[in-house]
Amino acid sequence: MRRLFALFVCVLFTACASPLPLQDGRLNPPAGQGMVLLSLTGQANYLMGASLSLDIAGPAPQQLTTRLGTDMIQAPGSEENPAGKLFALTLPAGDYRTSQVRGSFIVVGVHAGEARYVTLPLNTDFRVVAGQVVYLGNVNVALNFASTLRLSNTAERDFYALKQRDGVTDTRNILIEPLRVAQ
Repeated sequence: MRRLFALFVCVLFTACASPLPLQDGRLNPPAGQGMVLLSLTGQANYLMGASLSLDIAGPAPQQLTTRLGTDMIQAPGSEENPAGKLFALTLPAGDYRTSQVRGSFIVVGVHAGEARYVTLPLNTDFRVVAGQVVYLGNVNVALNFASTLRLSNTAERDFYALKQRDGVTDTRNILIEPLRVAQ
């Protein structure tokens, strides 16, 4: 009975997962919408209990979540696969803001683990333009007692993962505009 239930759940999730809109190997957003690519990665001493979520405000608010103990982005060659997730979002055109990143991690003690929570402000703006695909870069969080957030451009790695995971073979139409913290 458990196997039958597990098979049902797998089929259900497979049916619900929609493939990315591709045309000739390129991402092709539906009419009136654009696409945003963003990776959310992190480090923690104990990955199995760690997670991150990124809040996006705008016409179609989003909460992107990754579990660092189970999610991984496939990296090219001998490069290490980082813990985290690559997101490909189809969004209505408009102005958006990444407001904050929230994280949780486990501190393993002598007798038991204790959960810790952090909130790191991000407050970066981006625009979604109908018909365009934009890569916003990587948001990386080191989860510890003095948690830090770093923004970077990891397009080479993320485009490789996009090809492996979703079959995107042509990335020439993707604008690379990494998020930047406001000065």
